[in-house]
Amino acid sequence: RGIEGGYILKGDTDFDVELDDGTEFNDALDIDYKNGWEIDGVAGYDFGAWRLEGEIAYKWLEVEDIEVTDAFLDTIGDDVVVDDLGLDDDVTVLSGMVNALFDLGSDDGVSFYAGGGLGYASVEALDESEGAFAWQLIAGARAAVSENVDIGLKYKYFRTGDLDFANDFEGDAFSSSGHFASHSVLASLIF
Repeated sequence: RGIEGGYILKGDTDFDVELDDGTEFNDALDIDYKNGWEIDGVAGYDFGAWRLEGEIAYKWLEVEDIEVTDAFLDTIGDDVVVDDLGLDDDVTVLSGMVNALFDLGSDDGVSFYAGGGLGYASVEALDESEGAFAWQLIAGARAAVSENVDIGLKYKYFRTGDLDFANDFEGDAFSSSGHFASHSVLASLIF
């Protein structure tokens, strides 16, 4: 069992957009985030050389910039500024994952690990919430500070499957589809 927390160094979401009339725009919206934060709770079982763990994670990122392609902007109006789209200023992600990790090193000293996880994430963005399959890659190091406590540092790349949102601008409906991705560095306290 353990808790982890730290910074999200990079996050972005690229959205394809389809207007109500069927017109499609690939990567029409690109949302870039400022550094955010993440907190996780993990629990699992150590089988020796590898371990299996369940993870609940919460991520929060503030929107830094929303880029809109010229083609999409021309269609919805040249005088539109991104702020007029009424999009949220932040994005949150709640995920439940099952991770399989391979360990190298000593349980009594320093050890390294790597692996991945699969699960489900609920992403709140573009003024609504949407859920999708998610996966992640993990690498880290741990050091024993007592017989039952380890401290560590973990890197995590996280990505969702397609997120489908329905949006509206000045009465014109459009749908957007994309995925959320992030890079996190977390400190760990493991019991």
